[in-house]
Amino acid sequence: MPVYRGSRYDGVSTTPLTDVNNRMIRYLHNRTPLTQNDLVGPAYRYELRQGDDLDRLSFLRSGEERLWFLIAELNEVFWPFDLGPEDELLIPSEEDFSIRG
Repeated sequence: MPVYRGSRYDGVSTTPLTDVNNRMIRYLHNRTPLTQNDLVGPAYRYELRQGDDLDRLSFLRSGEERLWFLIAELNEVFWPFDLGPEDELLIPSEEDFSIRG
């Protein structure tokens, strides 16, 4: 899988391996998820309303829909479709979005 500049895997360490055909491939290590201890700025609590999704919340806070995974990681959300109205999330600060985006 190619890793594109700006993706959440950009900058993640890799290990070179050789496949069965002696071709060099790179094994991508797991990312370290974002936690409250990693935040630079203050996160704020947000109560979801009908129609909210992580893409939209990410866009409203950072201007980038593609950074939705930062909200998911911070809140340990594995499957965003399980979220519903009145669920409460921590939303990273604009500064945290800009550092990681």
